Amino acid sequence: MRLLGNEVPLARRAKALAAMLFCGLGISVVGAPPPSSAASCPNEAFRGGWSAHLPDCRAYELVTPPNMNGRVPRTIESAIAYNLFPTELASPVRNSILFMTSGGPLSEPSGPNGTYDIYEAVRGSSGWETVRRVSPSGEQAVFPNAGGVSSDHWYDLTNAVKIQEGSGGSLSEEGVSNYLGNPDGSFELVGMGSLGTERFAQGRFIGPGGEHIIFTTGTGGWCSLSEPCPINQLEPNAPPSGTAAVYDRSPDGPTRVVSLLPGNQTPQAEENAEYAGSSDNGDVIAFKIAGKLYVRVGNARTEEVTADFSAFAGISQDGRRVLYLRDGNIFTFDVGSEVTSQANSSEDAEVVNVSADGSHVYFVSRSQLVGSSGAIGEPNLYLWTPADDATEFIATLSPQDVEGLPSLTSWVSWVVDPENSSHGPGADPSRTTPGGDILVFESRAQLTGYPTEGHITIYRYDADAQTIACVSCNFAATQSTADARLENAFEMGFPIVIHNLSNDGHLVFFETPEALASADTDEGNDIYEWSSDADGPTLISSGQTAASLVGDNTIFGVTPTGSDVIFRTKDALLSAAAPGAPALYDARVGGGFPSAPSFQECAGSDCQERPAAGAPDLSSPKSSTFWGRGNVGRARHRCGRRQGNKHHRRNCRGKHRKKQRHQSGRVSRGTK
Repeated sequence: MRLLGNEVPLARRAKALAAMLFCGLGISVVGAPPPSSAASCPNEAFRGGWSAHLPDCRAYELVTPPNMNGRVPRTIESAIAYNLFPTELASPVRNSILFMTSGGPLSEPSGPNGTYDIYEAVRGSSGWETVRRVSPSGEQAVFPNAGGVSSDHWYDLTNAVKIQEGSGGSLSEEGVSNYLGNPDGSFELVGMGSLGTERFAQGRFIGPGGEHIIFTTGTGGWCSLSEPCPINQLEPNAPPSGTAAVYDRSPDGPTRVVSLLPGNQTPQAEENAEYAGSSDNGDVIAFKIAGKLYVRVGNARTEEVTADFSAFAGISQDGRRVLYLRDGNIFTFDVGSEVTSQANSSEDAEVVNVSADGSHVYFVSRSQLVGSSGAIGEPNLYLWTPADDATEFIATLSPQDVEGLPSLTSWVSWVVDPENSSHGPGADPSRTTPGGDILVFESRAQLTGYPTEGHITIYRYDADAQTIACVSCNFAATQSTADARLENAFEMGFPIVIHNLSNDGHLVFFETPEALASADTDEGNDIYEWSSDADGPTLISSGQTAASLVGDNTIFGVTPTGSDVIFRTKDALLSAAAPGAPALYDARVGGGFPSAPSFQECAGSDCQERPAAGAPDLSSPKSSTFWGRGNVGRARHRCGRRQGNKHHRRNCRGKHRKKQRHQSGRVSRGTK
């Protein structure tokens, strides 16, 4: 039996309260919710001013520089959608936040391109500092196009465009090229192998530490409007030149061919491969050839997932399960047992969301799949758990929920579709916990007793308790008066990942212009937190933005535990901020800093060391024949790193500029 309203099982509440003890000590623990605001906060000294109203012992921290010189911190965006993949602007593994300025750079770090400049801010013991410029310098790229960034923010992808002869920067001297940015500030071509390089190769994914850099040839390049891009063979066991392939490498090599057929057979000429997706660490990679879906495991073996034409619907975080859609039916393939399971036979299913572990599949069907539950011809929301082959009915949605964009049924065509790299999870108006037991989704349907009046409302479904709770409802009012949303996808960009639902399902973060708390007195958009242990939504933004500044207050990123909520606002929430200037803040559990302006690099378990990315050792090649383009010494030019004075860095860049150009597809970029 399903309960409607805000019911939360007592056992679940007790579990959440127990987990809160960890955060009461100011410790951020994956899977543990933040502490209750009713408890005494260990960071109370930093919770004065605007921070005083925040829940969970949060305090505001200014992420961007106090003086942005009128520059607006933006999400990663690109004029040409190359090399993009789902990216977290707030790193889930480091205290690192990325932001971009367009059309005008910051004064520091130096050497910007002035078109699209991406910066990294790192949290130290005394505050956040913008420590480096991730994007190419103006000398390297006049018009760079930003790509995806690894989850640890050490590696990134960039497309460099040649504007005209002699103009465009050193990275595009030979024409349009796609590059990998390394932690030491150097750039190298993405498409590198033992047989040569491919400057049109498109980056598809970068695993943590750069251990897996997945790229494709034959797709994503741009040569001219009248002729296709050349496709070079990069490894001896790759298909011949002219045939698209999927590759995987590390910064130092070797490069391995991913798109091999079962038995490690090389595809024939014109058997073009397409990248589909990968596990979180890049060990398991899905790809397609002639409509057939395959999976490559550990760069060792290939398994055929389906011999029929199908639509890729996702791969689990650990790579154990691959999902696909065929003829309106949902299937999951177990990589270990090679067993295929089928969710439905109604031929009208559309995937809504798949949990990170692949154990819970939420989908819409206009058929009645569970007895008489649901309405024939209407979008009925279901949950399928492959392990026990069980399907349960959740609710009947509004037809508007599955129309337009974002749509609850855009999962296959937008969310996990890599063919258009401007697509991504921002197109998904739903979220699940990694284990799938909690689903949060937007809907115009009235699914509880609260009158929503057709407004977009955020609901939370608990699969264990089979309850639906209204997250964005104001139970002190009589009805909804405005829409709510998880993410402003058109502002943030579809490839950006925002963890609106904490990993434990305890917290939900969303935006709405409706006043859901008494402290919300402005008429603009505000950011809220919903907790399963609170009576209603609580403000994360000020809720009192001046009328002249209304129009911002946008969620920029949330860490998986929910301990960090990064948002942009024009409110001066701390004394160091410039009034009326857009800035990024972190509403952080246990956060806050003393007033001392000095900055020290963080240390200890809260930080992660920068990985080394040494130059390829060509005297003893990692791949057969050679690695890179021509002969290059072991020493990598490191001009522009945070060493020495500015004068030295300036002279160093100029002195070595000609030497470093494209010698092995690797050149240096400036940091701070």
